[in-house]
Amino acid sequence: MGVYGVTDTVQPILPMVLLVFGALMVSNVRMPKFSMRWSKPVNAFQAINMVAAYVLVPLQIFPEYLFALSAGYLVIGLTWGAVYAGQVLEEESANPQ
Repeated sequence: MGVYGVTDTVQPILPMVLLVFGALMVSNVRMPKFSMRWSKPVNAFQAINMVAAYVLVPLQIFPEYLFALSAGYLVIGLTWGAVYAGQVLEEESANPQ
């Protein structure tokens, strides 16, 4: 077992992962924001997951759930942004702030 519980096989790729995530932070990749959605079940699902994250992160428990939550947000958000990017750009150009 390596440093911080990371295996020696995973440790060499971590700098590349950090570079990719750093590039995503400053890119123009569209991600949906946390806001009210079109249905009550989706709003409830989002609210429950947000509350769970706010409770579990400081307690440092259930890291698998937190990882799945963040990975799911990343994958679903990027897919959503890619599919609806044209619609979002049209709405932004029609309603400048």
